[in-house]
Amino acid sequence: MVSQNRGVGYDLLILINRFVNLMLQKMGREKISISKRVKDSVKAAIKHISNFEQTAADIAITNSYSHVVCGHIHEPVIRNYQSHDGEVTYLNSGDWIENLTALEYEQDWKLVHYKNLLLSHKEEEETIIKNMSPDIVAMHLELEQHLSLNVRSARLKHTA
Repeated sequence: MVSQNRGVGYDLLILINRFVNLMLQKMGREKISISKRVKDSVKAAIKHISNFEQTAADIAITNSYSHVVCGHIHEPVIRNYQSHDGEVTYLNSGDWIENLTALEYEQDWKLVHYKNLLLSHKEEEETIIKNMSPDIVAMHLELEQHLSLNVRSARLKHTA
């Protein structure tokens, strides 16, 4: 699915690039390659992330730390780094919005992919609600009651 979306995105990018180049030619300017610029940007971003991880690991090893825990802007990963001065475990939780991942510790670290927990929609909702504050739970119950009253009211109007 992801590779199909990438393929469609790339095809769209090529189509846009042709249109842009047609316009540039009509204005007497040189053609450009948008796809090359995108590929170069992606390569630079990957290099930046790799450099970040390595730098964080190097600093941790220098300070004799056993773990580096990061999150949010990088890919979710648990990776070991080694140098002649020592080794460290680099952990990145990823993020909740895009990757739906978190780090969990139970005698050892593991990366939890929420989508892999195989909860039903009802179980997900109940789990989330149990972890909310009492005020939010009360608001949720009020909303459910309000919605069910509106549904009943609509059914009564429809049958009348």
